[in-house]
Amino acid sequence: MFNIYIYKLRDGDKFLLCPHFTTHVDDNVEDQMSAFLYQEIVETNPIANFHHVEEGILGWQVDGFVHTYMHQYGIENVRGGRYNRWTLTDAQKDEISNAIKFFTSDLEEQEIKKNKYCDYVKMYDDEVVLKNQIHSYELLSEKRKRFAIDREIVYELNWLQRIIQTPVDKFLEVQIRYSALMRSLSKVFEQFEREIEDANDKIDNKNICKLVFSKPYTFFDCRVIPAERTHTNYKVEEDVLLPDVIKAFELAIYTLINREDEIAFEMDLVDIQELRDRLFLLNYFSRSSSERKRSDIIN
Repeated sequence: MFNIYIYKLRDGDKFLLCPHFTTHVDDNVEDQMSAFLYQEIVETNPIANFHHVEEGILGWQVDGFVHTYMHQYGIENVRGGRYNRWTLTDAQKDEISNAIKFFTSDLEEQEIKKNKYCDYVKMYDDEVVLKNQIHSYELLSEKRKRFAIDREIVYELNWLQRIIQTPVDKFLEVQIRYSALMRSLSKVFEQFEREIEDANDKIDNKNICKLVFSKPYTFFDCRVIPAERTHTNYKVEEDVLLPDVIKAFELAIYTLINREDEIAFEMDLVDIQELRDRLFLLNYFSRSSSERKRSDIIN
C-alpha cells in the first residue's frame, strides 16, 4: 500500500502528489525523495510546503487519486503518480480527460439524485394522485406504440420513386429491398386504417383501387420490373395515377408520424422518473413507519 504525500508548489495553485510505500522514514527524507522522483517538475516550480497525506492507497488507485485532484484543480495544475513531467502529451491529456469523465459521471449523477431526494422528502404527496399520474403516462406510452412505425420507410419511398423515374437494368439487384418495401407499405397502410379514425375520408380517391394499399406490388411491379415496363410500354410521364398513389402512402406515413410525435411531446412534459421516485419514497417511509409500529407493539 502507499501513502500519497501532497505538496503545494511555489508558483500558482499547483500540487504535486507523490506516492510512497507506507513505511514512514522521515518527513525531510520524504520531501527529498519526492523532489528526486519529480526532478523536472520541482526544478522549475519547487515544493513550497507539505499540504497533507492520504494514507492506505492501493497501487492501482494511485493514478485514480491523481485524476481526482486533476478534476478538482485542473489538469494543468496537478502532477503526480506516473505523470512525472510538467508537459503532457496530447495522448496523456486525452487519457486523463476520458478517465475523469468515466469515473466522475456516476458520482455526479448520484449527487443530483441526492439533491432530488432532499427535495422529494419535503413534499407532501398523495399516493392515489401519484399512481394516477404514472398510470396516465403509461397509457400514453401504450398509445404511442400504436402509431409508431419504422421511419426509414420515408427514405425507401423516395428511393422507390427514383427507380421508377430512372429504371434499374437488373431487377434482381434491388429485388430484396423492393420486396421489403412492399411489405412495409402494406403494413403501414393497414396500421393507418386501424388507428386513424377518419382514414378513409383522408384517402378519398375513387380512381385508386383499394388493392393497391393492401398489396402495393400489384401497382408498382409494372412500374419497376424492366420486363413488365417493356411489356406494357410504360412511360412515367403518362402515368396519372402514380402521383396520387405516392401521395396516399405519404399521407398515411406522415399522419402516423405526426400522431406519435404529438404523444411523445405530451410524454416529455412529464418527469416520469420523478413521479416513480416520489412514489417509492412515499411507500418506503410508510412501510418503515408501519414496521416500527409493529416492532413497538411486539416489544
